[in-house]
Amino acid sequence: MTWAVSKAAALVLWVSLTWATPSYADATNVAKTDIEGLLEQIDTATRVGRLVQADAMLSWLEKSVEVTASGAVAMQRAEFHMAKNDVAAASAALERAGGNSGNICRRSRLSGWIAGKSADWNRAILQLAEAIESCGEDATLWDLLGLALIGKGEYAASLEAFDSALILQPDHPGLLNNRALALFSAGKYEAAIADLRRAVDAAPSDVAIRNNADYLSGALGIQPVRRESDSDAVWAARLTRTGDGARDSDRGSNATAYFANAALLSDRFDARIWAQATPLQDWKED
Repeated sequence: MTWAVSKAAALVLWVSLTWATPSYADATNVAKTDIEGLLEQIDTATRVGRLVQADAMLSWLEKSVEVTASGAVAMQRAEFHMAKNDVAAASAALERAGGNSGNICRRSRLSGWIAGKSADWNRAILQLAEAIESCGEDATLWDLLGLALIGKGEYAASLEAFDSALILQPDHPGLLNNRALALFSAGKYEAAIADLRRAVDAAPSDVAIRNNADYLSGALGIQPVRRESDSDAVWAARLTRTGDGARDSDRGSNATAYFANAALLSDRFDARIWAQATPLQDWKED
């Protein structure tokens, strides 16, 4: 069964950001203090999801022919690619940074993330554990470590990692979602659905978390509850996901009912839902 893991690594505060970029004519004369200030602004823009802004500022810095902090610029570019979930580009940028980035914590975090995305679980766990030991408490690092431990199948250890992350970021919906994934993988279904309900309450518009909650509800035989804000289309999508969970856990009659209701509410014909709502019958001649 497939779960959609939400973007728990993006533990950010959405803040307004204003910045001014020097003219291109001044690019070769950027002072070191100006570069550091720009890198801080780029880092903030990347963390809060202003990726177009971060890309523009990085592109300007990369055009400077006398930037003394080229390693730090390449490291920031690697983190930009990490935010875009581009593993190959992040890996290439990290390689360009070499040993001149001046930030071991960021290097370990990026290396761990890249290894995890490549399913190199042992390396990911090692890099992230080193980052946590060297760089202090960071909910993002604990979260990435927990995901790597899930990948390796070490569910008890992954739960400890997510517990540590939630101590730092209590009730964070992405972290609750990911801990629910670890609980689900460990067979602790009731605890998993409890975490997902808390996550949905904290982030009702997060489709990935909602899908996980509905899927597990169907798998456990729990009737989903329609929210006042759910349109017919949203409710149909939720019923479909609940039906998927019921079907995958051999609750055939429940699944058929969910799919049938979803088909009635949908404003367009969906062959997959219709097929699930009207399973083929074995006919016998008299």
